[in-house]
Amino acid sequence: MEAHVYKYSYKFPRRTLTSLSVCNTGIQKCLSGYSWGPGVRDHYLLHYVIAGKGNYQVFGRSYSLGAGQLFVAYPDTNIFYQSDGQDPWEYCWVGFNGTDAALLLDQTDLSRENPVCAFQDDEVYKQMMQIYHAQGNMAYQTTYMTGALYQLFSIMIRLRKHVAKR
Repeated sequence: MEAHVYKYSYKFPRRTLTSLSVCNTGIQKCLSGYSWGPGVRDHYLLHYVIAGKGNYQVFGRSYSLGAGQLFVAYPDTNIFYQSDGQDPWEYCWVGFNGTDAALLLDQTDLSRENPVCAFQDDEVYKQMMQIYHAQGNMAYQTTYMTGALYQLFSIMIRLRKHVAKR
């Protein structure tokens, strides 16, 4: 029998901010072998692995991931991800879009050539959970989530390993 699994997800029916806007956020403890895709999203999507292991496939490559790692899905890009059969992963995510999204993502260690990175502490996880806990469609909630997403990018830019970016 599987350990306690869960999925809590919140999707936002409207996007009021155009520079950067949260589309969805959630946290999930997966069943062994749980998968998503192959499929395409219409927005950017960051997943942070809290525990367990899994595999992410994008751009014809496959990445084995574990706790402390983050992976990005780009809009209009075919992806597939699956939790490990023995040690299924638990992750949180935030989906976003906007005119600032590509610019901000480009300042991090993530790219189409390198859609995976690792973080030594849980600062990224804590910030993603700030976004998750603020969920809602009221103006103060969407503004808070957007601010928290900007803070997440600030953390990721500060923690990047590659100082010079293209």
